[in-house]
Amino acid sequence: MDNFEKESYFQSQVSEGHVLADEDAICCICLDGECHSNNVILFCDLCNLAVHQECYGVPHIPDGPWVCRRCLYSPSRAVSCCLCPCRRGAFKQTDDGDWAHVVCALWIPEVGFANSVFLEPIDSIDRVATARWKLTCCICKRRGFGACIQCHKTSCYTAFHVTCAQQAGLYMKVEPIRDVGTLSGDGPLTGFRKTAFCEQHSPKENEAQESSDNSGIEDDTTSPDSLAGYHAKMQEKVKHARKLLAENSHFGPVLSVPVIPSSRFDFTIV
Repeated sequence: MDNFEKESYFQSQVSEGHVLADEDAICCICLDGECHSNNVILFCDLCNLAVHQECYGVPHIPDGPWVCRRCLYSPSRAVSCCLCPCRRGAFKQTDDGDWAHVVCALWIPEVGFANSVFLEPIDSIDRVATARWKLTCCICKRRGFGACIQCHKTSCYTAFHVTCAQQAGLYMKVEPIRDVGTLSGDGPLTGFRKTAFCEQHSPKENEAQESSDNSGIEDDTTSPDSLAGYHAKMQEKVKHARKLLAENSHFGPVLSVPVIPSSRFDFTIV
């Protein structure tokens, strides 16, 4: 009944030319619940994973049931990400048959997608800098487990896994880069600027620098007491995320698919 209600809801919204997401419907890749008629949030009919069409690479809404790639190709066998320790989330297969989170592939600079529309398979894992595999995540405290990104603050080398940073609520922002050759400044899309900060340098949303070069917080615009209180809250969020990561270290839900033993297919021809 839950799946029928979701399908009926989105079909009614699309027919009206716009899609409004439920307050609890948040894409697990971008952590945003905003929807549009051409970019709705899809729910996997097996594991209930919620993802935007554009975030997961689903250009067209399927007419019938929709399942994520993990449930489609590995419904009864748990998978793990080769780029981080998190065992839940939106997975896609890599070009060598492994699995990785879409969000990890989006944030780690060396990693990409063979098809930029369908966002699969994830490739260039072998191009990830050797140093990334040796970094220690400041949140889960694991070293050499997956590949980390680092704080964007100049001279700060704090490292963290992409999914760990999401869990801790660190500042992570993706901004489109457009060609400024036009007078309006709204030229063609040329890429994306990705900015992430550790808990010590995470700026408040309205105080973040727009440029990726030497980004940070302007000390003369923020009182020391307010800044210290904000960073204290960030540290508490990191501690809470560390606890949740430890509690949810098991694999995500899998389906029990019946297996018929090969002996049942042994027939003797007379």
